[in-house]
Amino acid sequence: MLRRIHGLAAETETDHVTGQHVLTKVILRRFAADSGPDKGLLYPFRLQYPQARHRLIGPDGCGKVPDFIAFASGSAERLWKQTEDKLHDALAAVDNGTLLDSPAHMATIKDTIALHYVRSSAARLVHVRTWVRVLADSRVRWLTSWRPLLEAEFYRAKGFYAAGDQALALFLDQMMQPSIDMAVSGQLFRVRMENLFAQAREWMSGMGLEILSPASGEFLIGK
Repeated sequence: MLRRIHGLAAETETDHVTGQHVLTKVILRRFAADSGPDKGLLYPFRLQYPQARHRLIGPDGCGKVPDFIAFASGSAERLWKQTEDKLHDALAAVDNGTLLDSPAHMATIKDTIALHYVRSSAARLVHVRTWVRVLADSRVRWLTSWRPLLEAEFYRAKGFYAAGDQALALFLDQMMQPSIDMAVSGQLFRVRMENLFAQAREWMSGMGLEILSPASGEFLIGK
């Protein structure tokens, strides 16, 4: 993970993408009006603000989370794009009923499901909550069951033994600070999303795929 973070750190700030879609525009366009004065537009509905005034907007302006990935977002966007660029043709195969005849298009649909499972506000929330819990648990363990190891590391670093619990706890906080900095900067989340996407793709590749088409209305990808 650290090697990957160091490799991604070479990206410049000019590569950063501020408005990042968590729902791909290829799918959003399929829900936009296909004719009339509202052609190409749709109504975004935000569950956090159910009473807000809703206005028509294009796919470019909705389905976004600002700075969803704060670190090395440019390469992340390019990674997602590898799947999104193939989605139009895969959905066309859904429309004409030939999807199940094409392993490549089926793989694209599965990858798209994996992508939207990973690239979501829920996934980021789980990441943050898990990180906070693991950090707290680790700190407790270092000061209790792993204390001998911490004391040995203190002696190795300082050349003398810790004077007491407070000195040992302060030393531990200094040891953990780089990890905290990586979490706050979004570095850990960036690498976690990349790894989780690879895992989700592998998991989905072994799953069956069923396409349900309504008698009328619009096609929806679901899980």
